[in-house]
Amino acid sequence: MKNPVVPPVMIGISTEQNTVNIIPAILFKCESMIMGETEGAKKDKWSEGIKKVAEKRNIKWEGEIELGKGTDIPDMVQSIASFTQNIPSILWNVGGGQKTHSLVLWTVFRDRLFQGKKDFACYSDPVSRTTFLIYDKEIKQEPYKTKANLSADEILSVFGMKMDSGTLLWDREKGEIKKNHIPDLLDDKSKREDFIRYGIVSSEIYNKHNDNIKNFLKSKFNKKTADYIKSQLEEKYPINDNTLYITWDDLAHFINKKIRDYIGESIFDEINEDRSKIIPCPYPTPFDKFSFYFEALIAQRVVDIIKKEKEHKVFQVWKNVKVSKKGGNTIVAEYDVLIVTDFGTLITLDAKTHDFETKDEHARYYNLHSASGRYAEFWAVLPYFIKDLEQGGILTWREQAKQRERPFEFCHRGTRFMVVSDRSDNFWMEKGTGGSITVYDAKPQSEEAVECKNLRNLLQNLRL
Repeated sequence: MKNPVVPPVMIGISTEQNTVNIIPAILFKCESMIMGETEGAKKDKWSEGIKKVAEKRNIKWEGEIELGKGTDIPDMVQSIASFTQNIPSILWNVGGGQKTHSLVLWTVFRDRLFQGKKDFACYSDPVSRTTFLIYDKEIKQEPYKTKANLSADEILSVFGMKMDSGTLLWDREKGEIKKNHIPDLLDDKSKREDFIRYGIVSSEIYNKHNDNIKNFLKSKFNKKTADYIKSQLEEKYPINDNTLYITWDDLAHFINKKIRDYIGESIFDEINEDRSKIIPCPYPTPFDKFSFYFEALIAQRVVDIIKKEKEHKVFQVWKNVKVSKKGGNTIVAEYDVLIVTDFGTLITLDAKTHDFETKDEHARYYNLHSASGRYAEFWAVLPYFIKDLEQGGILTWREQAKQRERPFEFCHRGTRFMVVSDRSDNFWMEKGTGGSITVYDAKPQSEEAVECKNLRNLLQNLRL
């Protein structure tokens, strides 16, 4: 059907995953919405979020049709048919609620078609990212690419949740929002070696090392040049989120080479105030403070990838997102990176630089998935450098053994994951004897092999 005249009124069933209702209303430019609402939906206030988003989008909210407990099919058919008898044409959204509710809407839709009404039905499939428009007594359908351009706040609101905090990094309409980049050092093996050398030592040695750096700086420089030192440091090593991204070795080398004065105590304290603001190690260690840097770097790489590609299906990118349920103040989920797609779905990326507890994974996934169904995906991202796992690499044998296992652990759990790696593409791994691994460019014959999807291929991996 070319250029169908879609009815201006949409009727659906209010559900916890109400994106299934708001997306077709936006896609087909509906003027008003009516929601069938069960007692449970009314009690849990599922319609509140979608109502606010609809009104923001200039879609008039015409009210709710009471459906009782939502189990009596003949009664629900009668209620909806009676409520809609004077509406000339309707777009029936059969994608929300339980199967019984879809059956109810489909029954009324079919009855009205045989009464001569020019009604349509629709359904948005988040897996195929297609919205189907159904019409005619002979049952014909047309597929449409789902495109909603819903913001993260709107999607979470429809889910009955809210964003308590988060930083918008990129937006389709505004472009890159935050442009203060941090140095991307992970591909430099010598830098990773520095991180690990400072990470695996005991706290006593670690503290002694810091004292040595402090004494070194104090013995070399004059307090009068403190402001100059600070300005030079910020020029070479940009500060992002009040964080100076620089290793201790780089700091000492920079000052020793560039400045011939004394560093003031106040400037040193500002740099040393929080050791998590100095890049340490990317692998599990007693200090494991690399996560702060790794999270920021993942977010930056995601934005850089999106900026390079002219054609993609990303609408927004956020970082450091904290989410709570509407009406409450308890944080129910935190996400390092949140990607909003054109399809009205959410993809979360969580940087994993330490042991990732299954219960933590399930909590993060469940809290969003329970409200969003198939409209949200959860991915873990971990550092995985093959050169660091080879004999004579920069990890100890215990750390190598533990790191080798991580992709297999994620696969066993059923957790989607990507890696930041020294490989340029996706790759496959297979376990060998004695804890060894074999790396393949293509999928081997073994059913036990695990695919490591590279973050460099973000858009392809996420089908964006």
